[in-house]
Order: sequence, then C-alpha cells, then structure tokens
Amino acid sequence: MGSGVKRDLLLASLALWGWLVCFGTVAQAQTGVPREYQSELDELPRPVKGIDAFIYYMFEASSLAEEAKVSEVKGKVVIRFDVLEDGSVDNISVSKGEGTSFETEVRRLLINVAAFEPGRVRGDAVAVSMKLPVEVYYKEVAEGVSSPRMVISELEQDLQWLHVEAEFAEGVWKGIVYDKQGQPLPGVYLSVPDSEVATLTDEDGAFSIASGNAPIVQANYVGYRTTWLRGE
Repeated sequence: MGSGVKRDLLLASLALWGWLVCFGTVAQAQTGVPREYQSELDELPRPVKGIDAFIYYMFEASSLAEEAKVSEVKGKVVIRFDVLEDGSVDNISVSKGEGTSFETEVRRLLINVAAFEPGRVRGDAVAVSMKLPVEVYYKEVAEGVSSPRMVISELEQDLQWLHVEAEFAEGVWKGIVYDKQGQPLPGVYLSVPDSEVATLTDEDGAFSIASGNAPIVQANYVGYRTTWLRGE
C-alpha cells in the first residue's frame, strides 16, 4: 500500500473487532440502489408459545439453575443465539460458564425449544441475533446451604457491529464486509450521507463506492449497528 494512502477505519467498531486490516480489493459499484433501503426490523422474533411459556421452559422446567450451581456460575450471564429465517435457533453462546454443564444445558434447551416466529422486514423473514440477560444469585435456605436463583431481564435483539476491511484512496472506498462469524456479507447497504451515492456489497461481500471530497460512508444491514467509514 502506498505511503500516500491514509485511512481511518470504522472507529465505532474498533473496540469489538480490534485493528482492521486494510487491503486493496477491486469491486464493481452497483447502480439503482433503492434509497428506501430498510435496515430496521418491522417484527422481532418471538416464541410461538409466548414469552411466558419460553421463560418457564428455560428456567422453571429445567435443571438450569442447578447446573449453574454445579458450574459455579453467578452474577450477570448473557445467553446469545440467532433466530433463523425458519424460526430455528443457532449460534448459541453463553458469556459465563463456557465448557461447563451449565452451557451444555443452555444449548440443549435452546436447540430443543419450540420454534420462534422469525423476525421480519417488509414481511420477509430474516435471521436475527437475540440475547437473554440473566442474573444468577444464591439464597441461603439453611445454615451453610444455599439455593440458586435466576432473574431474567428481557429477551431482546442483540445488535452487532459490522466488520469491514477497506481502504480509501483518491476519493474511493474499496473493501469487504463480514458478518459476526467472519463470513463475507452480501447485500450490505453503503451510502454517502446527504447524497444519492449508494451501493450494495456483492455476493462476496465486496464493494466499491466513490465518496469524493466527503470521505465518509455509512454501512447498514438488518440486525447490525450502523457502521461508519472515515478517510482523509
């Protein structure tokens, strides 16, 4: 990369993704991108049997609390998972208790849970990342004996940061956008604020967009936070 090329990549996502590597990838800009592109959900995923039944299933009708005690899990725990277009659950992770019987039980329960109604944008089903914050604490029920308790906050959308590797040179951004699993992400909407310039990433997640004298571009995709590219 030439020494005259300056870049300043995605300041908002550096804390999550670390330093982004710049590289030169040539992609063809697309035309005719609709300005009404929508990146926000019209409907969040929801359990088909209702949220109350889902909570009961996860915490009252299972051994999850006891598994937390065995695994010595306590404090705030965040359970993350994706609700796919068909309503099934995938990509399950737990912020505490990794590799323990607690995490194993979380995975078992979510994989076997009754399907969700998927999230939707303009009537179309889309995959959505969700999170379930849980507080685990212990109540003394007898001298020297404690019993685990759990308090669920709320099932909510888990907005992600887009991961972009890109370079800015001579008024043009070129790069690739990745999803949270590190896979190239097609259909990401990139636009220059206060202009009609916009494009979508191709099937390989690649893009090229001319921002001219205003070297700022924003990237949007359903389920992800708006991510900004800034260059000089």
